[in-house]
Amino acid sequence: MTIRGRITDAGSGQTLPGATVAVRTMGTDALIGGTITDASGYFTTIVNDGQYVVLSFIGYRTLVPILRASTSATDVATYAMERDTVNVPEVVVTALAKKDMRPLILAVVAAALLAWWLIKE
Repeated sequence: MTIRGRITDAGSGQTLPGATVAVRTMGTDALIGGTITDASGYFTTIVNDGQYVVLSFIGYRTLVPILRASTSATDVATYAMERDTVNVPEVVVTALAKKDMRPLILAVVAAALLAWWLIKE
């Protein structure tokens, strides 16, 4: 069956472009295929018997919706995803000292010389 949908933020109603729509097999949970939402938060995918859809987006709770077949191109279901907050007690940021770039520069020069020599031959 063809599924057409729009994924939105449950709180604001704004669409979520780039959300993942994964099609999986029941029982084994094997990934069969999928798609991502377009710039307006819409998607279209095909789901066969014995398959289900998992909707996900960074910062939101994963959603496994109850599906219904789309009867026309304008028949679009809206799936609202809730934000998922994680309380992090502490964040540590570290920095490294300035790195010596000479080995990288020498590697680039060596690669360029090798490429020139191969072309010349």
